[in-house]
Amino acid sequence: MKILEKEIEFNFFDADIADKISEESKSLGKSMEKIGETLKPRNIVIRTTCNQIIKFFNNIVGEENTKEIFGNKTDWNLCFEALDNFFDAKEEAEKEQVKILNQRVKKYERYLK
Repeated sequence: MKILEKEIEFNFFDADIADKISEESKSLGKSMEKIGETLKPRNIVIRTTCNQIIKFFNNIVGEENTKEIFGNKTDWNLCFEALDNFFDAKEEAEKEQVKILNQRVKKYERYLK
């Protein structure tokens, strides 16, 4: 998968990874809601939001890959672009998974009846 033009080895088809994505996505969503509820100075909102997104990536793809993706930048637009890239890749993997499942069911349908 590509995140901010960096190629990252990743397997969306692994059940443990799928569980982790689900857990971390919920956690990120809750964090974002809390950030949105506060009226802090812009720099604090940017830094807090990016830190939560970076934490999400650390927990999903590991610290080394996260460092490769973001470097030392704490840029609001880059953080959200990376998140967009991740969820776009996830959606593509899910479509591919359905396609493969349908092909395999068709291939083995005589055995599955």
